[in-house]
Order: sequence, then structure tokens, then C-alpha cells
Amino acid sequence: MVGVALGLLAGCGGDVELFVPSPAADPVHQTRILAAVDDGGVEAFAFQLDDREIVQAQFTRDLAADDVQLYALDYDQSLDDFEMVGGQLFAAGPDERPCALGRPAVVRRADLRDRAVSDWINIPPADIPGTIVSHLIVSDDSCVEIDLCRQVFAVQYPIQDPANIEIILAIDDDQALVGTRSRRFVTATRDGITARPQLDGFPGRAGTMDRDGNLWLGGGGGRILFGPPLVPQNDLSIADAAGFSVEALLVTREAVVFAVALTESSTVTRIYRHDGAWALLDEVSVPSNGATSSNAALAELRDGSVVAIDGSATIWVLDPDGTFDRVTPPLDNRCSAVTVHPRLGLVIGTDLGFIYTTLDPRSREWLRRGPPIARTLEAAGIFGDAILYGGANGILGQFHEGSVDCPVDATVGVDLNLMASFEDGIMMGGGNIATGSNQVAWVVLD
Repeated sequence: MVGVALGLLAGCGGDVELFVPSPAADPVHQTRILAAVDDGGVEAFAFQLDDREIVQAQFTRDLAADDVQLYALDYDQSLDDFEMVGGQLFAAGPDERPCALGRPAVVRRADLRDRAVSDWINIPPADIPGTIVSHLIVSDDSCVEIDLCRQVFAVQYPIQDPANIEIILAIDDDQALVGTRSRRFVTATRDGITARPQLDGFPGRAGTMDRDGNLWLGGGGGRILFGPPLVPQNDLSIADAAGFSVEALLVTREAVVFAVALTESSTVTRIYRHDGAWALLDEVSVPSNGATSSNAALAELRDGSVVAIDGSATIWVLDPDGTFDRVTPPLDNRCSAVTVHPRLGLVIGTDLGFIYTTLDPRSREWLRRGPPIARTLEAAGIFGDAILYGGANGILGQFHEGSVDCPVDATVGVDLNLMASFEDGIMMGGGNIATGSNQVAWVVLD
């Protein structure tokens, strides 16, 4: 990190004002917005450049914070063009900045750590955090929002097994484990597929990783194995789950294990918890069309609670102490996918192709996000600040907070039943046992 000298001035109430120089400006740019982002939110300032090469912002931040990102957004338009005045930009309200600022000509980013600013680097406008977009603009029918949608590029790899793919799981920084209903396994990377015959015959219906790097696999008869990623031979099977298949597994940050188990006909769902011993938390009998094992899933929220779905209209909110609530959200229909966004909270996909978010799954406050994919939404995941969601025939949607709606994309080329995110892309895939179309795709968003 290259340190840049910062000016410090004690302000009222003991706050420390931080003067941050920003990078040199191109002469054709007329307006610059400087924004600082940390866990406390956004602080932003607008400047009319007026042929000045450098401007600096006077931020009031907690200097003890060790993770502050700085952004410089340059525009060809003047402040007058935006009907704005220079100075601090507080969070946009109904009567402030009613129209979007549009797409910046240039965006730069730097990091603030230990009172030093790193080198400024150019980044694509699509990488502007949604928190900044929301802070700067108010969306209404008269506005043109910032377009943060990203182009999709995919490379497909076939899985030589006609049985459905049931597991796609990142097991390290470079590879995903792919398991099928017939209990065969491969690993998939950006470059292709490697057979893993040492895992063949292991449970192949559910998988997860714990914080210690152990792989957990679940399957028929309540069977559960865990251990190092390619040799998970420790047995933690559920003794009273004969006739049930473990369809979802999760190990929480506090090392509590949760499992969703269904009968083969999907007419009975069980929720289990292990914290020293297996305990049956709940058992629900449902109509044969009310749940589906392929849509069973678990996700841990920031407060340590866990959400479980079984493909029906019910979700379970499971507290760390083993208490729980059954909840029926006011959504379209059945809950078919789940993930967690770091700011927007719980993300639920439905069998009518919509996604919703909520900060409290026990509440009635759910927000619909993005356009539907016009079929059952089978997979949802997070990549950067975006929510990605998809279904059969490779239809992929992306939602960026503060952006225009992104058109659904049909170029991935594989069924999207599961996805695993990496730093530079996403492994997606699925298949149809009737057609033998099992494939995975390495997907990059540009």
C-alpha cells in the first residue's frame, strides 16, 4: 500500500475530520463525487472541478475503523446540469436529487487503512457499491437509474452421468465439488472437470463446508459423513431417519449442524439440529405437490439464526438455542431457493420466478427484487454486491441495488439448479434426469 499524507483536524465533540486528496482529474470532466464507505454507511461530497486537477474531501470518520473504501466518480456534466450544488451530499430524500446522476465517465477506488490511502485504481462503473448508488439517487418514474448490469460469459462442461446434479459446492478458492443423485463426484474448475472416484458411493444429496474447511455430505437413510474435502469419512448419520434422505446441510459459525430431511415422495419433511446429539425439531406432513427435495436448502443469517426451506410455501426460522418458528411469507407461491445478501438480508426465490428480500424473515416486510425469470427459480447466490438467480434452460437474472432492471440472460447454456461463487466467477449447473443434460458452466460477469 502506498501511503498518502492525510490532513487531520479535531472537530466538535471530539470527532476527527479527515482530509483525503483525490486523484488528478481529466480536463474534460466537470463534476466529481468523492464517497467513503464503511460499515457505518456512506459519506459523500460533490465538487465542481473548474479545471482543478485535484480536489479533496473533508470526511468525518471513525479513524479506528480498519476497512474504509474511497470512491471518486467523475462526470462530463456540470453541477448545474445536475441541478445540484457542491458540498456534502446527505442521503437522498424525496425532495433531493430526484433524478439519477447517470453512469460516471470514470470511477476510481482506493482503500483507507491505518490513516493511509492506497493508490487509486480505475474500476468499471458496474463495481460501484449499491450503498453509494442508493445514497446518491432517488428512483422514481421520471429518472434514469444507473445501469450496473454486467455481461455474461460462460464456458460449459458436461458431467458424464445422467442422474441429476444435487451438489455444487466451493471446496477451496479454485474448485467446486459436483455430486449427482447416483452418488458420483467430480471437481470442476475454470479449466474443466476431474473425476473423483474416491468419493463415488458417498452421500450425494446435500453438501456444505464448515469454517474449519471440512466437507459435509448427506444422503439417503439419514447418512451424513464429514471430514477433509476429498476424504470425508467421519460418520454423523441420523439414527432415526430411516426412509428419509438428507437434502440440505448447514454447519453454523458456532459449529451447530442443521439438516433438512424428506421422504422420497416429499410428503414428510423433518428439521434436525445437532449440538452434541441429533434432535428432531419439527416434522411436517404436506401434500405430494407441496414440497420438493430438489429445493430443500439452509442459510445462516447475520444474527446467527438459520432459515430452512423444503420447496413448499413454508420457511423455518431456527434460532441458535433450538427454538423455531414456521413462517409463510406473503410471496407468490412456493419457496424454491435461498441465499443471504450481506446488506439486503435473506433472499428467497419462488416457483413463479421471482426473488424477494427481507431483513427479518418473521415479518411481513418483503421486497420484490429484479424481473422474474418466467419459470421456477431453482438457484440463487451472491457475487460481489449482486444477487444472481436462475432456472432451467440456463436463464440467469441479476439484481444490483440502485440499478435499472437487468434483462434475463439465456446464454449460460446449462440448467441452473445450483451455483457456487468464487472471487472471479461462478460455477453454475444442473440437469434433467429425463434428458441426461447434466452440465456445469464457469460463468464470468464482465
